[in-house]
Amino acid sequence: ETRSGSERLSAHPPSLRILLIDDEVEVRRILADMLTADGHTVIEAAGGGEGLARLEAGESVDLVLTDLGMPEMTGWDVMRAVRAGWPGLQVGLITGWRAELVGTEEERGEADFTVAKPVTFEALRRAIGPIRPRPVEY
Repeated sequence: ETRSGSERLSAHPPSLRILLIDDEVEVRRILADMLTADGHTVIEAAGGGEGLARLEAGESVDLVLTDLGMPEMTGWDVMRAVRAGWPGLQVGLITGWRAELVGTEEERGEADFTVAKPVTFEALRRAIGPIRPRPVEY
């Protein structure tokens, strides 16, 4: 059995450093396990404030993956803060809601991708696949 080049590439995506923000411990754990199983390094945060604090402390990541519906700071709030403070950093939203019902059209256009819950391995891999590691800044 032979595989095309694109299949071979998708089977082994580049390893990324992902800041995963979700207030639900079980959901965060499952997502972290999925991402780790795919070879990524996951930095977990229980909320938007904690996640942004990790970035402000100099944590270097390739992607911020945040739940949309969280108390205190929503995924939209996280995305706006990342766009303002770390331009060029990719942001993906995870939502149990229909994304088009939440946020403005402009906000929805700002997200690099949206993944619906329940999140499947395939959907997560497909969304993250095009993302490449960011150059390390010294």
